[in-house]
Amino acid sequence: MDASSPAATARNWSVGARELATLGLVFVTLDLLFLPMFHLGGIPWKPSFLLVLLYLPQVAKTRDHRRLLAIAAAMIVLFLLGTLTFWLYQGFQLERETTLTYLAIWVLVPCGFAFGFGRFRAGSTFLIPLIVVYMAINVYLWLFFDSATWLTRFYGLGTRVEEGLFAYRNMGIMFNPNVSAMGIILLTVFLLIGYERGVLGLQSKRGMVIALIAACITLLTFASRGSLVLFALMTAFFLRRRIFSPNLVRIGVPVFIALVVIANLSTQIPVVAERANQVLSLPNDFRHTFDLSEEANQANNLMRPFFKAQIAIERFMYSPVWGTGMEVVRQHEPFHDVNFHDDALVILVAQGLLGFIAYAALLRRSYLISIYALVPFFNGWVNSFVTLPSHLLFFSIMLGYHYGVRYHASAYLRKKGAMMYELGIDPKASVETSS
Repeated sequence: MDASSPAATARNWSVGARELATLGLVFVTLDLLFLPMFHLGGIPWKPSFLLVLLYLPQVAKTRDHRRLLAIAAAMIVLFLLGTLTFWLYQGFQLERETTLTYLAIWVLVPCGFAFGFGRFRAGSTFLIPLIVVYMAINVYLWLFFDSATWLTRFYGLGTRVEEGLFAYRNMGIMFNPNVSAMGIILLTVFLLIGYERGVLGLQSKRGMVIALIAACITLLTFASRGSLVLFALMTAFFLRRRIFSPNLVRIGVPVFIALVVIANLSTQIPVVAERANQVLSLPNDFRHTFDLSEEANQANNLMRPFFKAQIAIERFMYSPVWGTGMEVVRQHEPFHDVNFHDDALVILVAQGLLGFIAYAALLRRSYLISIYALVPFFNGWVNSFVTLPSHLLFFSIMLGYHYGVRYHASAYLRKKGAMMYELGIDPKASVETSS
């Protein structure tokens, strides 16, 4: 075929569009999950925030766009109602930074969805090497935090090192072990979704095995029990029909043996042996994880939402319809000194029953893409998710990407069916004949 023919030109344009779309997803992933946060007047921001804002005119493009826009608009309006009510009528101080940050999150969510929707031509194979890179950076930081001053300075972790927190637990590149763990959870979630929906480009079983092992190693260094539990459940669900796959066994067994050998050899290195004790102490920490009687251990218990649910309901009753606003939940009388570590409780109190309904609608929109898309929300029930700007924006971008893939695939099939009808061919009969 002539390289200048219309068909060849269209194919080249298609390849170029795919590469450009993938490059866009790679950029926002690196910016949101790998690079440090900047602050402008106390408000956190990243270059990706400005990029996705360019897609503000497209937030109502399709029915899927409009549904997510309605959820975000509801969260903004309810947050403002609760905040202004308690600021104007209860005399609470309005925290400007918290208010603007939370508003910015929900403004960015529909913009991120529109950005991801437009990247429907991209593949998501890039998530495999990025998971390995995420592991390498965080494990290196975990092992050599005291000597890797350039890395701790780059991520603003100097105070964490000085406080000696790294000697107890890997803080990760996001200043907090649970927040850093959420980063690898998000990468893994969308890798599994991409694999099941066939958008990895190259269905590499070897790459999947390596990525899952890398994610597990990273989570072990963070000692984030909630993330580890969810990762184990998510991986088990993914492998439920593949555990006895010959390809998986052929790939997984040698990798497992290699890891055991490397682990045994590395323990001869003093710094590795010292850090390994943090991981080996995890079974003892898990002893209290699901103990409902350990009220004195609430801060370290994954069942803490049950302990704090009563407090949340009491605060919810102060403004059950539209909530009390985020800052009131955190600091002010009679709401001071309680960190729920639970997105559902925070939204119930901060944005009331209507906000909780909008939150449930977001879960439903996520579930329609994949059950794996619910994992970050589950993790948010014992830590945080919807209040983390970078994480929620990345989630909305990748959610939009998968909605875009589904939308354009359906449009293609509809167009193909219409063309077959015009040619006098029954699409259903064609499918039956081919099967």
